[in-house]
Amino acid sequence: KVAKEIKKARAKESTDDTISGIFKEEVIHEENGKNIDLEAIFGSVKYDLTDAKVKKDIALKTTAVFGSIKIMVPEGVNVKFKTSGIFNDHINKVGNADSKVTIYIDSFALFGSVIVSDK
Repeated sequence: KVAKEIKKARAKESTDDTISGIFKEEVIHEENGKNIDLEAIFGSVKYDLTDAKVKKDIALKTTAVFGSIKIMVPEGVNVKFKTSGIFNDHINKVGNADSKVTIYIDSFALFGSVIVSDK
């Protein structure tokens, strides 16, 4: 079910945007929620949406290979994961919200981690 919702959210707004932390740390503060790809390969990506105005469902695609991705979302949004990988952590620290807006995360991690929180 989550895979269908991810496909639906990405179909509404295509993206060519990719944020990469390859052998480095990349920190991004976003003011508008949008579909985007995040990659951390032997590095890290910190994607901060806490001040973003998320008005519709968005889908993030994450890839962490020997790296980590931390996503901070605004309070009051739903977060749903589709996960895959080997020797990984996919952690959702966001509680269930009574919101019409959901952030979908299609996540792959190989010896890596993807963590989502609202703080």
